[in-house]
Amino acid sequence: MTIDKRYLDKAATLELTGVKRFMKVILPAASPSILAGFVNSLRSSFVMLVFAEMYGGGSGMGYFVKKNSELGVFANTWVGFIFMVIVLVVVMQIFEKVKEQLLKWTID
Repeated sequence: MTIDKRYLDKAATLELTGVKRFMKVILPAASPSILAGFVNSLRSSFVMLVFAEMYGGGSGMGYFVKKNSELGVFANTWVGFIFMVIVLVVVMQIFEKVKEQLLKWTID
């Protein structure tokens, strides 16, 4: 991601250098992309966590789903999947609220 040259020129006009330039110009300009990457990482890490629990763990929701699937208790398997989806949706909604607060100044 590149920052619009106009922002950097205006920062130079205001004689912003070093930390002030980073905090006032560069970080705010990069924040939407940083948080978008964080959302993707959060989803991927959740999937990897469940996968690791399924095949390497002895506890956790991934283990619960895999074990019940192997035993043929499909009602519990579906309950486990639905619970994991609810957890992911709740975590993502919390993060969206935090992101809205952090990026109030952006236009959707």
